[in-house]
Amino acid sequence: MTKYCIVASDFDDTLLRSDLTVSDYTKAVIAEFTEEGGAFLITTGRTNGSARKSAARAGLTRGLVISYQGAMIEDLETGEEVLYRPLDWESAVWHLKKLEKGPGQVQIYHKDRLYVTRRDARTAEYERVCEVEAEEVGVPLSEFVEQNRLELCKILVIAAPEEAAAMLRDFSAERGGDFYYCLSKPIFFEVLAKGVSKGEAVRFVAERMGKSLENVLGFGDGINDLPLIEAAAVGFAVENAQPALKEAADCVCPSNDEDGVARTMVAYCGLKEPELPGKE
Repeated sequence: MTKYCIVASDFDDTLLRSDLTVSDYTKAVIAEFTEEGGAFLITTGRTNGSARKSAARAGLTRGLVISYQGAMIEDLETGEEVLYRPLDWESAVWHLKKLEKGPGQVQIYHKDRLYVTRRDARTAEYERVCEVEAEEVGVPLSEFVEQNRLELCKILVIAAPEEAAAMLRDFSAERGGDFYYCLSKPIFFEVLAKGVSKGEAVRFVAERMGKSLENVLGFGDGINDLPLIEAAAVGFAVENAQPALKEAADCVCPSNDEDGVARTMVAYCGLKEPELPGKE
């Protein structure tokens, strides 16, 4: 094992292929890496429940998984919450009252539950891709959160790319020092607590393991992966990544459909090429 004993990878469009599968090649490389003592971290904006499913699809049953852009870290084996950084309910209500006046479908997340005021086609597509089920509450989400005093893992708005970009610009200008705002996809605007990011989550895990960020390889495709790419000793953007992330990354590796993460791990972590029967 080289000094790169921690690999932190985004899931959607980075480790996950376009057909929504993880290849046998990638699973074999991850298995070899972890068997030799390496820590492979799924780092995703998905819910913690969906993140656990993502880890299982990559063949991971032990170790930690990072969800909600770093707001939550869980132990896959025990279910223990290793880290939890929610958005307090007062701050959530403030954001929701503003967001409910604008465009887009607003969604909120409390632990492993996803709530919407009313489901629509955007909700259904999100459920399909992210393997979650939304609960319809029938009232404005700001009212629902205020009545129940809910701490939220995050707020997400599904909107047109130009609308989501405007939300990021406007909220960052007004309260960027107090909260973490990001675009997990061009159509997803997200609101999280201050101090949350994939980079900070990976830093936390490395320190917990007695390692440093110099031991980390980071992989991503979206702008929300920028904190991870910047924190890692070597940050990689997959070939299919957004142009801004490719410009910021130390290196560009093959795409998600070409097993870019796994092939880079073989090169940087001293792993053997897996021997697989036939072709996928």
